[in-house]
Amino acid sequence: MSPETIKKQAQARSIDTYMKKGFSLEEARQKYLLNSQKLLERKIFTPEERKSLLKKYRQKYHQDHKEEIKEKRKEYFREYRKKRSEYYSLACHKRRARLLQLGEFTLEEWKDLKKQVNYLCACCLRKEGTKEFPLNSQGNPKLTKDHIIPISKNGDNVIGNIQPLCWECHKKKRLSCTNFLTDFTCRSALLFGSTTEAVSQNDPPLPERTLEEHHEGCEPQP
Repeated sequence: MSPETIKKQAQARSIDTYMKKGFSLEEARQKYLLNSQKLLERKIFTPEERKSLLKKYRQKYHQDHKEEIKEKRKEYFREYRKKRSEYYSLACHKRRARLLQLGEFTLEEWKDLKKQVNYLCACCLRKEGTKEFPLNSQGNPKLTKDHIIPISKNGDNVIGNIQPLCWECHKKKRLSCTNFLTDFTCRSALLFGSTTEAVSQNDPPLPERTLEEHHEGCEPQP
């Protein structure tokens, strides 16, 4: 197909488009000629010029909407971190452990531990995701990873030194070395009237203390 034929077909399509919009044949031809003239007069930019113009436009847009863009970015990353809170938390644990050479544990091990305790806080026995469950620092009703022996007291960052606590109990425990998993099965059975799957199959019997006395282990240390 010759260039002349292609040009005529394009002209016919353009005129037909104008006529569909309600213009007469003569008006459609005039509009086509006017637009053709504008196209011929329009400056054609080289790829380098186009890239430079686009860069200037972006710089001007960012300068004019600086605060709006900043807020949108903050909101995006806030939501992103909220959705992936467990991954970020584990990454922080791993980084600190690598710096101190204290070992590490995987996300699968953490999920298995939560499943073993039936997604309950090892201290207050509130269930993850329920209405009464306190929100963590990211605003999620998720269990937090607590080091039974804190890293500041030479504790290891391995799954055997981790217990799942809600955010409130985690804050109250602070630097104490209380292991709430020791009698978790007995306490959960006492509270719910049924046995919850334990972390260990050989848990010791329930000590001679009430559930309220056990919660005192979560109180802030002087």
